[in-house]
Amino acid sequence: ADATQCSVSSGINAEYGQFITAEITYGGRVTDAWDQRVLKVVLERFFKPASLEPGYLYCSSDLYHPLETISLENYKDYIEELPIIDPPEIFDMYQNANISFQKKESMFMVNTILEVQPRLVSVGGGKSSDDIVFELADVMLTKLPEKLDIDTALAEMFEPDDKGRINSLSTVLSQEVSRFNKLLSVIISSLLNIKKAIKGLAVMSESLEAIFNSMLGNIVPDEWANAAYPSLKPLGSWVKDLELRLQFIGRWMEYGQPKSYWMSGFFFPQGFITGALQNFARKYDVPIDALKFRFNVLPGPHYREQADVAAAETADQPFDDSAYDMP
Repeated sequence: ADATQCSVSSGINAEYGQFITAEITYGGRVTDAWDQRVLKVVLERFFKPASLEPGYLYCSSDLYHPLETISLENYKDYIEELPIIDPPEIFDMYQNANISFQKKESMFMVNTILEVQPRLVSVGGGKSSDDIVFELADVMLTKLPEKLDIDTALAEMFEPDDKGRINSLSTVLSQEVSRFNKLLSVIISSLLNIKKAIKGLAVMSESLEAIFNSMLGNIVPDEWANAAYPSLKPLGSWVKDLELRLQFIGRWMEYGQPKSYWMSGFFFPQGFITGALQNFARKYDVPIDALKFRFNVLPGPHYREQADVAAAETADQPFDDSAYDMP
């Protein structure tokens, strides 16, 4: 038998069995092209010549294996013994996949419970749901800037060198400003529309109602999350984190390149890494493909919370660039 034939004598063709299972049995339920590709890879472990040999296991667990019997009752008994929730190993996945799955299921359940809660009505002077969301929108509009103006950035950062090249990190700064401005545009526009809808000046569309419910449940609205960087924070922490990111970019524009950078504060950290490599390659005239980062783990507490850095920067004193220095 070759790679596609399970057994000549049995007449079973692995390629046909895999096609029937992937394209016909699951074809109508698995529609995404990448999911279909993963399904085919998983099925390769079940449809191959080795699966007909005695003692073959589908995964590291002894529980999943082909039965050496043709009795229907034996198959029924074997299926009854299988766990209700399959472990990740049977799909050739690591245990972390199960953790991610459980987190997603938990968040889906919590969000569903929050969505079906009735809107609160003001009783005895208490705040209604509309009041809570309206005030929250007001606070967010007060804290978040309308946009970051790259034209106000320090001019010397964009001066070309002797070969007419602009500093790569200045290009990274421009790209970061553009990304944050797009996110701010989405947030501010939806907040203004939410306020109008609560007042009755605009129609509470389906998308606005979804944002309303998310804000009421301290959840980042999907419309914002889709336009933003990856984050698992609840809405309150997410907005505070966004403030710190905007302040970090704003100080960079106002005072020039800092001595150290808040890596997780970038919208697209990969862009900063590439920019740093480009600057090094230009300075020492080496191919960028030949460069890579080396990381040294330093002893002691060398990490500073960005909130502490921001507090030091906004204190009633002249700007101190040492706020970017590690302790």
